[in-house]
Amino acid sequence: MFTDELSGDGMIVLDGENVEKVYYWLTVIAEPGNVIAEGSISGPEDVMKMIKKAKTAKLTLVDGPTLTLRCHGGKNGTRWVKAVLT
Repeated sequence: MFTDELSGDGMIVLDGENVEKVYYWLTVIAEPGNVIAEGSISGPEDVMKMIKKAKTAKLTLVDGPTLTLRCHGGKNGTRWVKAVLT
């Protein structure tokens, strides 16, 4: 079950392929809607660039669901993201 904040090491899945574990720190959005959480992910910069270029970028949480990511900026190995349930 979700808490107010989610953090841990999750697996980035790009276009259906497991790519790399990254650290995530997300805050759950209380209002109903498409976006369920927002926050940041951190990992190697080359992986962060791949996320932006991928058709579908997903994050599998350490003990939870898989979320589709939408990047909203960042640099140097950190990206600000919004997550939706898949």
